[in-house]
Amino acid sequence: MMSGHSMEHAIAETDKWKKISFAFLPFVGLYMGFVFVRHNSHHHEYEQVSYPFIKKRDKEMPWALKGGSKCDLFDYKCAAKERAAKAEAE
Repeated sequence: MMSGHSMEHAIAETDKWKKISFAFLPFVGLYMGFVFVRHNSHHHEYEQVSYPFIKKRDKEMPWALKGGSKCDLFDYKCAAKERAAKAEAE
């Protein structure tokens, strides 16, 4: 006995909810497609506000002290420019 019901009742309820879940999968898929298309139908434009404290550097980055890049850790554009300038100088 499980919570006052028989094992057969529990199995029947599990099967019922499994069938209901599989019946709603196409609706969930269609809704997911609708939301995806609607979300991607317009252009997302993000513009960083240039606050004076965003790029404030009081001291060198730890990797720059050992002769490394003077760019931020994940600033790939700056690092690419620095590599290009270094290759051009050589």
